[in-house]
Amino acid sequence: MDDASLIQAALRTAIESPTALDDRASDALARTIAAQFYSGGDDESFGFVATGSIPDNPRRLWRQLEPDPDFTLPSDRQALGYLAGYLLRHAGRGPVDDWNGLWLRAGEYPVDALPPGRDGLAMRPGRA
Repeated sequence: MDDASLIQAALRTAIESPTALDDRASDALARTIAAQFYSGGDDESFGFVATGSIPDNPRRLWRQLEPDPDFTLPSDRQALGYLAGYLLRHAGRGPVDDWNGLWLRAGEYPVDALPPGRDGLAMRPGRA
């Protein structure tokens, strides 16, 4: 699974069951999303992607990560919405231990399983 697919799977998991992603999985999701939109440079967005630090007011950090909304895919908007909420919830946080090891990986977090309550039967031929 590529990063974009893992992000979408994690977002589906988070939407279906808001408590399914523990703190580390939520951190990994936020870091993976931010890295997708990080455009380089030594600024607040670098600090977040590299260490997990979030300023008291994450507005400038958000602007550094947010692409032009007119050219953003709907799936990217959903990921960016999650990231915006994450930044607001954790505003004022300093560096996170082991942040550089956080990344969405297939099988490591509950992101590549079917969402809770789904058994996959409805997708099989002959099932309604």
